[in-house]
Amino acid sequence: MTIFRCIKKHTTKLMIISSLALVSFNSFAGYTQVSALITGYNECNYYLPNAESECVISVEDGTNGTQYLSNIIAKFDINDEDSSESILNNSTYSEYAPYKDDVAKEDWAFSIPEETKEYTKGTWTFNEGVYKYPDIRFWVAKASNDFRLHWLIEDNNLNNSTCNAVNDAKNNEAADGTNLNYACMNLAASVTSGDWVTPLNSNNGKNFGLSHITFFGGLCDKVTGCAGDSTTSVPEPASLAILALGLLGLGARRKQRIKTKISTSN
Repeated sequence: MTIFRCIKKHTTKLMIISSLALVSFNSFAGYTQVSALITGYNECNYYLPNAESECVISVEDGTNGTQYLSNIIAKFDINDEDSSESILNNSTYSEYAPYKDDVAKEDWAFSIPEETKEYTKGTWTFNEGVYKYPDIRFWVAKASNDFRLHWLIEDNNLNNSTCNAVNDAKNNEAADGTNLNYACMNLAASVTSGDWVTPLNSNNGKNFGLSHITFFGGLCDKVTGCAGDSTTSVPEPASLAILALGLLGLGARRKQRIKTKISTSN
């Protein structure tokens, strides 16, 4: 009876610790979304193409010149701003080389808040939240003559001091626009979902209706993924969880053997 209680106690403890381990290892660090408003352009006029892509996200680094951070991957052109249909059903979808064989319209999902009658803000998801090539790092919400560039950074003191992560609650935009610099933009994480909001109409204080939403990324290798980028290392947390469970199991088994010997010797 003593042995049974001992085994039951350790089994329960192991299950609790194992659950905590799974949660810990499979939960990535939190992210902070930052953005920047760019007026008077669409994204592919503001960010000129390069040899690899028809449209890119780039920034001057202050030392070595222009740094290319992401290539254009896909775009949804809204057909009717006043439509109540979903973005998928109310848009013209375009894919861009060299990613045409790796993405499809069905890979994307969009949600619009119920209280929003126009396409002024919402959430996107790529491949049902499962990481795959190509990676997504930036997205643009274009409306009227302006666009808002969005990206996510890992939520820590260093990153948040590099970027202006104090966002306007309505517009999800840094108040002083200081995020358009290499130090902040180079922190963009590879993600599978994010929020978007359109630029504000200064004449009436309301957000413009969405003209199109464009996604950028694709700098990871198709086979090896993004080296050193924790957001794309999905198998690693699972492996760590398995290792942790194995070590916990061995520890519990060793303690069980010790107590069993003590019990039988008595």
